[in-house]
Amino acid sequence: MADFTISLRDVCARYSDAELGLEAYPIFDESYRPHLNKLIKDHYWFRETAYETVAMFAHQLRHRLELVMPYYNQLYESARIKFDPLSTMDVSSVSDGTHTSSSSNEGSGTTKNRTSGAAESDSRDMRYPDTAINQHGDYAVAGTKSGGRTEGASETDNTSKSSAKGDETTHATSHSTGRSQSASSLIMEYRASLINVDRMVLGEIADLFFGLWTSNDNYVGGDMYMGFGAMWGWGYWI
Repeated sequence: MADFTISLRDVCARYSDAELGLEAYPIFDESYRPHLNKLIKDHYWFRETAYETVAMFAHQLRHRLELVMPYYNQLYESARIKFDPLSTMDVSSVSDGTHTSSSSNEGSGTTKNRTSGAAESDSRDMRYPDTAINQHGDYAVAGTKSGGRTEGASETDNTSKSSAKGDETTHATSHSTGRSQSASSLIMEYRASLINVDRMVLGEIADLFFGLWTSNDNYVGGDMYMGFGAMWGWGYWI
C-alpha cells in the first residue's frame, strides 16, 4: 500500500503502457522501447508518484519523455558507433585529373627558279682545203658551226598544315592511419568519455516521483513492521 499517493507498481497494474505515454515518446530504435520501459518501471517500481492523480502523472511522464528523448536518441546513436580508440588519424584521399594538350602548325612558301644561257661552237678541218671560209685563205674540208640559247623558269608553291591533340588522365589514392599520443592516454580519455544513457534518461524523470521509498509493509501483530524499510521509518533518498 502507498503512504501518500500511489506507487508505480500499482499504476502499472491498472494502466497500460500506452495510457501512461510509454508508447508515444520518440525512440531511436523501436526495438529498444520495451527495454527502456522495463528499466523505468524497475527503477521506480516502489516509488510513489508526485501527483494527486494517475492522469496528472501520466500527462507529465508523457510530456517529459517527449521533451528529452530527442536529445538522448542522439546519444544512443553515437554510443552505437564502432571505432578504434587507439587510432586518432584515419585519412583517405582520392585525386583525379585530366590534362588536355593541343598544338597546330601551318606554313606556306613559294620557290622560284629561273635559268638562261647561250652557247656557240665552230669547228673546221684544214688538211684538205677546198672551200675558203674567209678572206685570209683559210679552207676547210668540213666544218660545223652550231649555236643555241636556253632559257627557263620554274615556280613552286608549298603549303603544309598539321595539328595534334591529346588527353591525359591521372588517378591517385592515399590512406594514412595512426595515433598522435600514447596508447595509455588514449585509453584513459576513452574511459572518461563513456556514458550510461539509460541512467541519464532515468534521472530526467526522477522528480515525477516522491523522493521517499514507500514502506510497503504489513503489520504482524501490534506495531511490528515486516520488511527492511521499517528499520528506517519511511525509507531512503536515492
